[in-house]
Amino acid sequence: MRHITCAFALLFLVPYLLHAQYDDLLHKRHISWVAEHTADYELNPVYSELMDVEMNLTKVLRLENQNGSTGLYQDLEIEHYLSAALLQGLQAGAFACFADSLLSRPLSPEQMEQRLFKRDTIVTDAPDWEGSVIVNAVPFEEIDLFRVRQVFFFNTRKKAFGARLLAVAPMVNTRDPEGNLTGRQPLLWIKIPTQRTCQSRKIVKSANYAVQTFMRENAPEIAVMQTAKGNLDLNKWATREVKHPAHRILSYDEFQPLKKAALQALIFKTDTIVVFAPDTFMENAVMVQENAIDGVEKIRFVQNWYYDARRNRLTNRIVAVAPLAAVRDLDGALRYYKPLFYSKY
Repeated sequence: MRHITCAFALLFLVPYLLHAQYDDLLHKRHISWVAEHTADYELNPVYSELMDVEMNLTKVLRLENQNGSTGLYQDLEIEHYLSAALLQGLQAGAFACFADSLLSRPLSPEQMEQRLFKRDTIVTDAPDWEGSVIVNAVPFEEIDLFRVRQVFFFNTRKKAFGARLLAVAPMVNTRDPEGNLTGRQPLLWIKIPTQRTCQSRKIVKSANYAVQTFMRENAPEIAVMQTAKGNLDLNKWATREVKHPAHRILSYDEFQPLKKAALQALIFKTDTIVVFAPDTFMENAVMVQENAIDGVEKIRFVQNWYYDARRNRLTNRIVAVAPLAAVRDLDGALRYYKPLFYSKY
């Protein structure tokens, strides 16, 4: 009976755990759409050769060394900066950590130590030597991906998308006995505290590390996101932006401002095709209206990420959004996704 009672309690607790960090968004009238999405990000400023695909592009916006208590400066591990910084924060106990992405199973100090430090016993044949235990911290070089759980939403007042970080997991590379990469698994999940707007602005200003990401392989389809409120028709949103831009529109290739007429000329095109009429054996030229938005399947969020090493705080914000249209060959096979334009906030 006790197990049944616990099961029912957990059943009612799950929706609360899912929405606790963004319950306010669900109750605001001007927030018309809210959806969760979990994806892997490259947040270090180096491309890892271990990656099969490039999850996203990462560009460094700011990287400042910080003055220590002694007035001397340490060398920065630039290529794996965030990996090293988060591991240092974890070892210092600066974060609330959990075993799962829903943040329902907190980790004790002992469990944290087991995940952050690996113990290996060396056994020898020496008669008077019982062996020794070597303690190795998880190397930051083995973390080249971060699994990010965040919520995206649409603000009808600002006519803009927003995002809120919920949890982040450093992904540790796993290897076989020969040292070959076999996969990646979350080291643990770090809860990202909900921050007021003023707190987030302080982190943006004080962060010593800031990068910008352009989604690539981790760009989502709206249908695969876990909707918590409302709905979003990506094609309708893109059409509205083309006809009546709510924000500055930039070209997809050179990021140059586009006036509405130039934007519409890129999206709506008229083409002439030749059609063969079998009844008359004649070829006729037919005018066809093409709408590039018809091919939109995904959305690209361009985000700035900020890490304040002094306060051990991570936050991000959406700075631009692009609809991604599928480009296919004559047989219908997907070649790549192309941004049509960028709506810049």
